[in-house]
Amino acid sequence: MKIARFSGFALLLPGLVMAGDTSVEWSRWRGPAATSTTTQEGWKAQSFAGPLRVAWRTNVGHGHSAVTVRGDRLYTMGYQVNSSGSEKVAEEIVYCLSARTGREIWRYAYRTVEQDWPGPASTPVLDGAYLYATGRRGEVTCFDAATGVVVWKRHLVDERLAQRPNWGFCASPVVEGNLLLLNAGRAGVALDTRTGKVAWASEPQTGGLPSPVVFERDGKRLAAIGGRGAVNVVEVATGKVQWSHPWQSDADPAVLGDQVLLTGGGRANGSALLQTQGQAPQPVWSNPNLAGSFQSAVVLGGHAYGFGRAGQDQVLQSVEVATGALKWSRDLGAWGSLIAVNDILVVIDGDGDMVLAEASPKAYRELTRLRAINITPPEAADRDNLRACWTNPAFAEGRIFVRDNFGEVVCVEPKV
Repeated sequence: MKIARFSGFALLLPGLVMAGDTSVEWSRWRGPAATSTTTQEGWKAQSFAGPLRVAWRTNVGHGHSAVTVRGDRLYTMGYQVNSSGSEKVAEEIVYCLSARTGREIWRYAYRTVEQDWPGPASTPVLDGAYLYATGRRGEVTCFDAATGVVVWKRHLVDERLAQRPNWGFCASPVVEGNLLLLNAGRAGVALDTRTGKVAWASEPQTGGLPSPVVFERDGKRLAAIGGRGAVNVVEVATGKVQWSHPWQSDADPAVLGDQVLLTGGGRANGSALLQTQGQAPQPVWSNPNLAGSFQSAVVLGGHAYGFGRAGQDQVLQSVEVATGALKWSRDLGAWGSLIAVNDILVVIDGDGDMVLAEASPKAYRELTRLRAINITPPEAADRDNLRACWTNPAFAEGRIFVRDNFGEVVCVEPKV
């Protein structure tokens, strides 16, 4: 069933948002440069001190899809199971909402199957007048972003372009020129953005969960794609693998000049820094820090901020990129996600608190803490060991957008 209806670090990722930029869009996974960082002149953490100021709340159904925002349009995905007579109908839904009011502008729904840890985990990406979304079972759809009309649609599994990962397709699509890059197959798949035709495809195996990270090296556009058991760096134009490095993680790699920071390797591997000059990458260091699961690290001023492991909890950590040295660690409870605005970390913990803290390697300094998501007792009891907030927040025009696993989306405004 298909429904469309209206209702100081010297080595930096090319395109990284720098001081003085006043980006107001968050039109892709992890923001303007896919680094979970942005800046806005005059934006201050103190504007959020005191009682929470909520512009709107709505519910889009289960899932881990973050939001993308451009102007007054917000896009995300969700999952619902509805009854149709005696039959239960499971659907994934792509939403377009008003970023200022939360009002539904359009939605597009398609049938799926009932799922463990239900709902889409991929975040839609905007490219001019078009929106691209990836479903948990391999659906890839191009929409007219204004109207929700489908321009083209492919299915990665049904068309034998890739095998489905255990957790489904969770990586967000990435637009690079006229190509849509997907973490599918052994080392990625690229589709033509306007027609959906396959530009290139790797072996149709099981891919990984991280989103592709695009960068430039020696005049070539490359993409780091975290696959099953290895990070593969491919040439964007052709899909040709430039090099691979053994690594298992669900977090996006961070490309820092001629180095690559790998995080989320679990208790056994933690994190590592690779020097990538030459024919094969060479490890600079590896240690147990930043071992957290699927949360990608934020790099600012030569330090990485992300999550490590401490028992069942995932602790927020600051690590010096050059050496891997742990600068500080703070237990914020189970799970969490983060972005950075200017020099402030915006952290969502597993219990629904929005925490603003200084991005400083000297010490953890919390500036304010607000309860953004009110998790109900039944929700808290639902697989309580994993809590309910896994999804990265988003930032646009001074506002912070928070989403939980149960589908609540909240727009938090600064005080005037």
